[in-house]
Amino acid sequence: MITEIIRKVSIIKHLSRFFFLLILILAFTGCVPVSPTIQPTQVELLPTATNPEVAPTWMPTQTVTEIPSPTTTLTPLATLSPESAKATMEPMLADPIQCAGTCFLGITPGRTSMEETKAFFSPMGFEHLEGIDLNDPNLSRNFYHVEYESDQGRSFDVTFLSSNHLVESIQITPIIAEQKEGSPRDWIAYSPETLIQKFGQPSRVEFGLALQQNVTINMILYFDEIDLIALYAGIGDPDHFCPLTFPFYFVRLLMGPNPPYPPLFPTVPLEESTSLTVDQFTQLMLRDPQTACFTVNWEFFVDQ
Repeated sequence: MITEIIRKVSIIKHLSRFFFLLILILAFTGCVPVSPTIQPTQVELLPTATNPEVAPTWMPTQTVTEIPSPTTTLTPLATLSPESAKATMEPMLADPIQCAGTCFLGITPGRTSMEETKAFFSPMGFEHLEGIDLNDPNLSRNFYHVEYESDQGRSFDVTFLSSNHLVESIQITPIIAEQKEGSPRDWIAYSPETLIQKFGQPSRVEFGLALQQNVTINMILYFDEIDLIALYAGIGDPDHFCPLTFPFYFVRLLMGPNPPYPPLFPTVPLEESTSLTVDQFTQLMLRDPQTACFTVNWEFFVDQ
């Protein structure tokens, strides 16, 4: 009888330890950190645009190796429905560069980590690629590329390059609609007057001309103090060039101190290719778009 009682007491002790360990396991399982998120400011909307069919000849071919996302301790957020993702993104894209310095949707080179960047975009469910940047000779730089198709003229693709887990540079390409000369720009958030209003006078302005069947005009604005380069390309008449109504078919912004693909085609400074100084150009870009015009002297580009 006594032996039977001892045996039952032993069983009860073992069961108590089992349930105690089970409670501990369940408690620690629930303590999972939440992914960080970025909270950009919502602003007003913009009109419609569609994808361009042509890109300037200077665009580099980026060779990349697609790799799976790294395993981290962050818990992925639930993916939003396409409708919810667009409702979140569209207002922010009306003014995507809303920082004291340069940023894109609150993501700032040198300050935002790549994990924070992914944590912002991943729940949106957009198409993306990530991997090692094979253009980096040391293969120490990673990329994260996102494409977004808008219903309201705000389509873009953006590439974030990182080293040491921080975003190092950002390359933004808004997908703009085919534009008739003299018509309003659908990509006003990235236009010259918007950047000048935000960041002041450019450090320098340069032009490049491609004289083939058509005349392709490339205009580049450099804001050296904030590490921003804005490139605009379009086909038209350099003798009556109105940047604020010109039918640019390609726009690209490069942010960060070491942009990976700076413009490499021959260029001529504004002061040599036009009759303007940078200060005069700046003031002109803040005037009536229909009259903000000047002549680009194509003869300067013949020997380039």
